[in-house]
Amino acid sequence: MKRIPLILFLLSVCTTHIVTAQPARRDSLKQILRNEKDDTSRVLLLAKLSQEYMRSSPDTMLMLALEGLNLSRRNGFLRGEAQSLTRAGTAYGLMGNYPKAMELFLQSVQLNEKTGDLDYMHINLNSLGMIYYAQGDYRTSLQCVLRARDIAGKVQNNRALVVTMMNIADNYNLLMIYDSAKLFISQAIGMASRLNNIELLAATTNILGNTYAGTGNYNLALEQYRLSCYYALQEDGRLPLISNFLGMSCTFQKMNREDSAVLYAKKALQYARQNGFAKELSESAKFLANHYKVKKNADSAFVYADIAKVSDDSLFNIQKVKQLQSLAFEEKLRQEELIRTIKKAKEKRQHKVQYAGIAAGLLIIIILFLLFSHSIIVSLSLIRFLGILSLLIFFEFIDLLLHPFLGDFTHHSPVLMLAFMVSIAALLIIGVKSTARFNKLMVTIKLT
Repeated sequence: MKRIPLILFLLSVCTTHIVTAQPARRDSLKQILRNEKDDTSRVLLLAKLSQEYMRSSPDTMLMLALEGLNLSRRNGFLRGEAQSLTRAGTAYGLMGNYPKAMELFLQSVQLNEKTGDLDYMHINLNSLGMIYYAQGDYRTSLQCVLRARDIAGKVQNNRALVVTMMNIADNYNLLMIYDSAKLFISQAIGMASRLNNIELLAATTNILGNTYAGTGNYNLALEQYRLSCYYALQEDGRLPLISNFLGMSCTFQKMNREDSAVLYAKKALQYARQNGFAKELSESAKFLANHYKVKKNADSAFVYADIAKVSDDSLFNIQKVKQLQSLAFEEKLRQEELIRTIKKAKEKRQHKVQYAGIAAGLLIIIILFLLFSHSIIVSLSLIRFLGILSLLIFFEFIDLLLHPFLGDFTHHSPVLMLAFMVSIAALLIIGVKSTARFNKLMVTIKLT
């Protein structure tokens, strides 16, 4: 038995903050965004605003995230790019496009490693774990969420720590390693209690119920499911409530308490129908159809089988719409990437032309300096001026050429970069002094 089955919930709880649909908060962020002129601040605001649409409108979340992604890339803002990738990856995950979500989460992790942003690294790793979870690869999912747990502990984010331990326990349940599952979920429940977080308590007690059900401790499983229902009702958590009803129904069936199993399956079906949860509606209807089929009640079996079929068709249509939306956004992202590539190529050509112009100007100044330095007509002050000017231009030109390579080589260490540039300046000074001595000698020879 799985816990709250929607990937929507799995991805939403892996963030460091509780996300609630608050129109006033959205309006406030939109107003701040309209007035903000600084691009870096706009990227961070777009990331926050996109998060506000996580549970209500994944397509809007993706549009805002992509806007922040393009803006951060134009400005070379790596931390903002990583946050935007995380939001876009979450949106793709919510829309069912797991390969694209995984691609963006991995890109964000790489940027997190460059910038040292541990807060977002554990979000990305946990989200990656949930993508693998949704595809049934529980061992890889476990590896990701274990890493996320370690990082959440380092940054002392207790809520994230509870979420990662909850996901670890859930994976162990599905791998039927129940001792480890019980260890982690017990720790998660303890932390959730200390945080007094009702949302997390509803989820963690549901998982503990699954653990007990997996080990055959049905009475303890039912206790945890009922406790999870109590917490879910406090938070109006309708999806956790349905998950508990389904868990209780399966548990009662294993205990051969058919009446109770049917009762809770019908409750799950009722809540799923009222709140538009197509997947949960299908699961509860299939459970009831199989029950009545075994009881040879053909009429009831047919009714619930038809409900399951209609629900599956609806779910299929929803998934198709989401896939089309996902493809449309991917094409938009591709077009924007193409525009950005063309712009970069144009800028690169302009830089090459400018470098060529600087090199030609520098060459002309050096030639003039050499010609004047061998002339007895030109004043010594003009020769010195041209020498110093050519030296400064040459040094700045070398700095322009070497700066990107020195930055990568020294990892942008100010001390090392300064040491390299001072060394280059020293070599230039030595070269100029040697040239001056040579010129002085030539002038002396001419005068004699």
